Amino acid sequence: MSSANMSKVSSAAIIMPSALLSEASFADMTARELWNAFLQMGDSRITHWTLMGSPFKVLSVIGAYLIFSKKLGPWMMRGRPPFNIRPLVITYNVFMSRYSLICAGNDSATNPYAQPMFDHAWWYVILKVGELLDTVFFVLMKKETHISFLHLLHHSLALWTVWLDVNLGITGQTALFPILNCSVHVVMYTYYGLSALPKEMRPNLWWKKYVTQFQIAQFLLLMLHGSVPLFYDCQFPPLMASLMTFEAGLFTYLFSDFYVKTYLKTHTQYSDSKLSKTE
Repeated sequence: MSSANMSKVSSAAIIMPSALLSEASFADMTARELWNAFLQMGDSRITHWTLMGSPFKVLSVIGAYLIFSKKLGPWMMRGRPPFNIRPLVITYNVFMSRYSLICAGNDSATNPYAQPMFDHAWWYVILKVGELLDTVFFVLMKKETHISFLHLLHHSLALWTVWLDVNLGITGQTALFPILNCSVHVVMYTYYGLSALPKEMRPNLWWKKYVTQFQIAQFLLLMLHGSVPLFYDCQFPPLMASLMTFEAGLFTYLFSDFYVKTYLKTHTQYSDSKLSKTE
């Protein structure tokens, strides 16, 4: 990396790391220079916090999560009966639905109000780490069929993107994500908590498919909102806007595909089967 670019990276990493993502010279860097620049980036006010700074910390968490979910966990549970952790699962879902009511974006501007915003944003990263536990519970209860590719991809990418946003001090356009996401999770974890109750105490959960519809609407709105800086100068890093738009679009497609296969095709097959029996 040239001395000019190195100076630019160091300056951006201390003052406004998100500015580096919009520099024209950024496109001229080699892969190694990009990686070195990425390692140096991070808002200096939070790089010393837990999980912040080096990307290897959060990547280690994601790696351990994937290994446990697909390899280590099922191997440990082989030949063992499922754990009866219903009270723990109910408590977890109640906590997650309540905590998701607290949400805020972050502000990288050097003003007296920035620090509280970073505090909330950091807790949002920790919340995303906590959400990995529902997969751990699936493993312990031997419900491997619940651990789909979509499930693992969603948890892993959500944690990575939120960490990246907070660590780089990127502000503005990303504030909508935690607001929408936490709103969806209040509903989603409430549903999970109710579904974990014993059958004799469980209410009629007829609204399961509407939770998925809520998730799809969230991703669709985030995709449209995230793409705005690609067409208008919002003083927001185009690279981050592209990542947000791609990820939201990907999950809009994947969740829509899940919805069609789970609710629409299943309903159609059931209706066809019922019709054939009456003929």
